[in-house]
Amino acid sequence: MIENSIESLILEDEIKKVLTVDKILSTSKSVENKLNSIYFCGKNLINSWLIEKNSKKLPINAFEVLSENLVEIICENRVTLSSFNDFIDGKYSLATHLLNVAFFTSLIGYQINLDLEEQKKLVISAMLHDIGKSEIDEALLDKPDMLSEEEFNIVKNHSLKSVSIVKKAGLKDKVIIDAIKHHHERLDGSGYPHALHAKLISQFGQILAVCDVFDALITIKPYRGAYSTYNALTLIGVEYKHKLNMKYVNIFIKLLK
Repeated sequence: MIENSIESLILEDEIKKVLTVDKILSTSKSVENKLNSIYFCGKNLINSWLIEKNSKKLPINAFEVLSENLVEIICENRVTLSSFNDFIDGKYSLATHLLNVAFFTSLIGYQINLDLEEQKKLVISAMLHDIGKSEIDEALLDKPDMLSEEEFNIVKNHSLKSVSIVKKAGLKDKVIIDAIKHHHERLDGSGYPHALHAKLISQFGQILAVCDVFDALITIKPYRGAYSTYNALTLIGVEYKHKLNMKYVNIFIKLLK
């Protein structure tokens, strides 16, 4: 599927494409092509909403359709991390990050035997977890130097901004909202926005945290290159040992094979 230029995107058109994505998937001959179609439909949906975000609510129903189709493909086929190699975008943008994390969480959700509804909720959480960054100055998010305390406090607020955006769009599911709110919490209490310890962090929040850090490491940033998948997981195992749930990190390691 050819990705449209961002400037040409119209939200209503992209919503229609997503709502009829099953037609595209029915003509795809390979699992990779189906995953690719969902990925780029999702990117175009997010980017088109970003253009019109000041006047349009987030189209939650479209994200639900994407999540349902992604979960079905993951459940029906043998999918590993390498299945994403040909289309996962290694250069950071908000849209690519949200889709990357969603695809990674879909693998974990399946591997830990969540039921279909739970898997869909997990993937929707991932697709929306950082949407609050759309309200933060990009120059601040991409700043190559260390952030000041004031700047970091602004960035840390994006989890709660994400929750506010999805609630305004009509999303009421507490499981999804908690996952979005908790994705920067850490098991040792060093995370944000509420410095929660392990038992108070939702399961989906813990999964999102792993996938969020993993994608951040393997993605090219303005201030550094990308880690390889292996090196990213090795670094997580060392530096995040007491901060992230290693059960989910180990699932990624198994999916490298």
